[in-house]
Amino acid sequence: MQKRLFLTRIIRLAGNEVTAAFRDGRMILLAFASWIIFFSALYIGYSYYRTASADRILSQHQVRQLWLQQEDKNPHAAGHYGTYTFKPLSIFSIIEKGTDPYTGEAIRIETHKQNPPEVRTAEDTTFLLRSGEFTIGFAALYIIPLLIIIIIHGMISKEKEQGTLKLILSQGITKTQLLLGKVLGAISILSVSILPVAVVSGWIIFKNVSTEENVLESAGMLLLSYLIYFMIFLFISIAVSAACETTRKSLLLLFTFWIMVCIIIPKLSVFTAETLYPTPSAYEFTENIEKKTFQGGYESISHWQDLNKKAEKKLAEKNKTNNSKAPSVNVFGYALQLLENEGHTTYEHNYRRIDSLFMLQNKTHSLLSVFSPFTNMKFISMGATGTDVGEYFHFINSSEKYRRSMMNILNKDIMEHQKNKEYKGNEKLWKQVPDYSYTPRNFETRCSDYIFNVQLLVLWLIFSVFTVVFFIKRLNL
Repeated sequence: MQKRLFLTRIIRLAGNEVTAAFRDGRMILLAFASWIIFFSALYIGYSYYRTASADRILSQHQVRQLWLQQEDKNPHAAGHYGTYTFKPLSIFSIIEKGTDPYTGEAIRIETHKQNPPEVRTAEDTTFLLRSGEFTIGFAALYIIPLLIIIIIHGMISKEKEQGTLKLILSQGITKTQLLLGKVLGAISILSVSILPVAVVSGWIIFKNVSTEENVLESAGMLLLSYLIYFMIFLFISIAVSAACETTRKSLLLLFTFWIMVCIIIPKLSVFTAETLYPTPSAYEFTENIEKKTFQGGYESISHWQDLNKKAEKKLAEKNKTNNSKAPSVNVFGYALQLLENEGHTTYEHNYRRIDSLFMLQNKTHSLLSVFSPFTNMKFISMGATGTDVGEYFHFINSSEKYRRSMMNILNKDIMEHQKNKEYKGNEKLWKQVPDYSYTPRNFETRCSDYIFNVQLLVLWLIFSVFTVVFFIKRLNL
């Protein structure tokens, strides 16, 4: 009986909140406004996904055909002709684009050089768009916390102003029932704005995942993380409303909190990370590689002479003779492979240095996320959707493995078949180079990078629960 009365009072309190919220029509208007924002973001995100995904698939097919249909030529010339690799787009990009617009979607594959990703969509957008992609994730991270603040800021402080709080508590309703009733009421009100968008987004995602793996895991991770993120703002909003005597003060404090954790702290953490670990310019990076790889000149004569001597010596050692008896074409092909190996070492050294700086920046940004649930949620969202820095490095490594395999095939053909300078490869050789296929990291690998952020988000939830319980207990008749 007591348990039934306990639940009845909670449901009645929640019902009163819902009725009061929609009585004057403002919440209906707010719900429609949020639907316009969310569904607009969903439409834009899905349109971008369909267009960009189709473009990348078509581009990968076209560069493959161009590679196969190239004229007969020396395999080394074909290596300079090269091709491209394109990073496939995940359906989860409709929710979170992450680093994709800033890191590039294609890599040129050619002999001797490890090129960085190209075609960055952020380069073609305005400064306003570059400061935040308009997606469902953007709306969830920024707009829904604001919606929570608007709905909840006066739930208790307004009753203090009107004198109804004492009346409620004097009727036998406990503070625990009051808190649970407010929470249930707030969730019910917010569901009107959020639930339709979540259902439609989920339907679109599962409709377009025929070729993707770990969809359920990624979707579940996103859903659970966003629920925790929203509950943090919900509990803190109720706590502030309980702590303040007026709705104006409550609204001001909550807006200040939103600005701090969603805008100021994330921007400051990025600035701090870039200041502590600055990256060299593209010109400095390229110049350093050319100096170490080509001795100041691309395939300079002196460098080629050294490589040929080294190739002759290594071939002589392989043939167990003092002087190489191998044909000159074999020396040329072997020298080409030596040049590739030399480039591998230099590029790996320089890229590893740059990558370590990026990872240090990312780690610093992540450590400073202790002050902001927003930053933690952003990291988790990028990890779950595969649009984070780790996936960017994985794409680069995948493309480089493909490039090395391609150059090995071409150089091996020169060593085995070139008898004179007029030797040419043909379509049979081009087909030996496999088509590029990208396999994203699995869910466990992606999310393992953000366990720290998950823990911080849970700590924020625990903190918000203790905060709201503390201020609810301090309510007096």
